[in-house]
Amino acid sequence: MKNISLIVIVLSSIIISCSSPKSLDNTYYGFLPCADCIGISYELTLKPDQTYLSKSVYEGKPKSNTFTEGGEYSIENDSILVLVDENDSTHYIIKSSEKLVQLNHEGKTIQSNFSTQYELTTDPINITERIRLNDIWALQTIDGDSLDASIFPRGIPVIEFHLAEKRVMGNSGCNSFNGNFEWTGKKLTFGPLMSTRMLCAQADSIETKIMGTLSDKMINYKLEGLKLTISDGKTSLVYKKVD
Repeated sequence: MKNISLIVIVLSSIIISCSSPKSLDNTYYGFLPCADCIGISYELTLKPDQTYLSKSVYEGKPKSNTFTEGGEYSIENDSILVLVDENDSTHYIIKSSEKLVQLNHEGKTIQSNFSTQYELTTDPINITERIRLNDIWALQTIDGDSLDASIFPRGIPVIEFHLAEKRVMGNSGCNSFNGNFEWTGKKLTFGPLMSTRMLCAQADSIETKIMGTLSDKMINYKLEGLKLTISDGKTSLVYKKVD
């Protein structure tokens, strides 16, 4: 009986060892944080021969904004991908064959308000759309109804996205607001938005709808030409790009 158990353990170890990935054959995409640009469009191609090629495009910089690197990679402990070049190494945890998450130089999870900004997936990211979103937008309609500009002490409500800092700011026609947000390519995720507390009786109901739609929500959006539509399933806000 002991011999049978030992054989089972050995066979199990062999099966696990054989099924563990030694190489990957895929291309991964991400939009990484950047201190002095909109963000870094990143593309990583892993080849079965354990070599890789990466391309980084520093969006928003006019010249010499594209860099390529290559080298070898290894997979440690069946779950950690290590890219090695002449000067450094970069670590990722393999969540699945379609998703990698970058680790810090100590091989630990990067602590961030928006952890998904360090994720790479096999789904190409629409960088053009991201750059278009990085602008100032003026509110045109709420649930299809046009706005009466005369009721807003600060003019028509606006929203402004700063993708490099993952910050959003604007005003609701009465009070200013600001906070953090995350763009995932299909949705916008807003953290709790901080707002001033000025009383504007006529604009109060509009302000309530705007803040109720945006603050601390994951919402759908659509870009069509110069029009940005944001909806939480209950309220639809349509903005127009400010020239």
